[in-house]
Amino acid sequence: MVAAHRQQPRPSAGAKRRRLSPPAASSSAAPAESTAAPAECVELFLGGVSQSPLIVQDYLVSSTSLGRQAVSVAPMGSGSKQLRVQLRGRGAYAAASELEGKQPPTAPFREVKMHRDWYCPCGAQPETLIRERASCGA
Repeated sequence: MVAAHRQQPRPSAGAKRRRLSPPAASSSAAPAESTAAPAECVELFLGGVSQSPLIVQDYLVSSTSLGRQAVSVAPMGSGSKQLRVQLRGRGAYAAASELEGKQPPTAPFREVKMHRDWYCPCGAQPETLIRERASCGA
């Protein structure tokens, strides 16, 4: 009987703490919140804008799977033909990659980029960096 007693492990202090901890249902909720994926958010820059920000927002909502609340559009300066766009929510990265680059002639803007550097659109001076209110020198 003494040998049988030695084979059984003694409860450790950690085992006692586990018994005093809250039920598993409440302790499992906290890790789920901390491991949840962050919401997607992408910032885009639109160039050659020919319409109002509201019309551009309508176009972006209709050409992506995102809702109106997930698309925000803001001008980059008064009189500027550039807009800053934020896409938020599930699918924002995919929508941004589909929009990036040259746009069809029916779009209310000409180009979508993920940075602020704009170069000569006519190709005469492809290395010339164009600032917000400047125009192509060619």
